[in-house]
Amino acid sequence: MTPSNPILHTARLYSLFSQDTPDKRYAGPILFYEDWDLEAAKLLLAMDQELQALCQAMQEFDLSWVPSLQDYYESKTPEQLQDKIRNIPAFRGIATPMLEVPG
Repeated sequence: MTPSNPILHTARLYSLFSQDTPDKRYAGPILFYEDWDLEAAKLLLAMDQELQALCQAMQEFDLSWVPSLQDYYESKTPEQLQDKIRNIPAFRGIATPMLEVPG
């Protein structure tokens, strides 16, 4: 139960590729974090809310240590979260995993 990579990366990859078709091509690599979009921020906050609800519902375990991403990233809105993730220095220059293909 973690609000980190498992939902962070899932939200971003879904926002990037959920509407793709097999013939979709991109002009070049997409920066995974610096190009973070509003859809990914909305998805991540929704996933975080669901995770927090699960943590509260599982009362047989002490999951109070699982922080909300709203608190962790100091971002209450999707716009704030988008800006925060786009501007984390350690995340700069990381490209989305993609394969180069002809065309």
